[in-house]
Amino acid sequence: MLRLLAGVAALALGLAATPAASWGVRVHVQLHRYALANLPEPLHAAFAAHPEVVARAGAPDERKSTDPGESVRHFIDIDRYGSYPFTDVPRDLNALIARYGEVTVRANGLLPWVILETAERLAAQMRAGDAAMWLTAADLGHYVSDANVPLHTTENFNGQKTGNGGAHALFEEVLVEAFVRDADVTPRPARAPADLRAYTFDMITASHARIAPFLAAMTRAQERYPRTDPRFFQALWAEGGPNVITSMNNAAFNVASYWLAAWERAGKPELR
Repeated sequence: MLRLLAGVAALALGLAATPAASWGVRVHVQLHRYALANLPEPLHAAFAAHPEVVARAGAPDERKSTDPGESVRHFIDIDRYGSYPFTDVPRDLNALIARYGEVTVRANGLLPWVILETAERLAAQMRAGDAAMWLTAADLGHYVSDANVPLHTTENFNGQKTGNGGAHALFEEVLVEAFVRDADVTPRPARAPADLRAYTFDMITASHARIAPFLAAMTRAQERYPRTDPRFFQALWAEGGPNVITSMNNAAFNVASYWLAAWERAGKPELR
């Protein structure tokens, strides 16, 4: 398995990732499955009756090929606006545009505001009993999952600025496919945030904090082994694997929590 992945990863690492690259479709589906399992009743039963919430977890990525505006919805290069913990970055999109200009803001990604807008739309659809809610829930989960990938929060999205080219594919797919098993992902039960805007930016800030440790682990693995050697992946996983597991656990917990928050904001309707 590792030898096969070494060949695949060698090709992937040689390609330039884009800031819109995302968890692989299979990983998004897995994360939605973990999130669903952590919903309280009666929400769990309602979501479980609509398998499209899990099956369409990758739909936003599919839209990138037909919608030129979709890619910027999956990331935010928040470090272009300042330094961690980014307390000076306006949380209001209009305020951010007023400071930096719309062209710059769009180029740096719109992920947190896309999450908030999608959560509001989901709540409205739940309140109205609109059947579109299930696909909206799938979209919301996708964007929330992306926010929990550290490399979706930085202009160094592929490790290209630190000699770690190919980091994106390693974090999101290669290591997950090679090493992660269901037993490794044990997210907490869903808990609806009281302030979605503040929580969204706290989530992104926490995600960003995991960048440096992972890239440092990758640097040390590179110093010991070539990237075509299965031992490179084993060394990277030994040190960087907990980072990946943390991101997956946080993603599944947060996806379920945003679904729950939307339902509570809708007034806890019976979802038929």
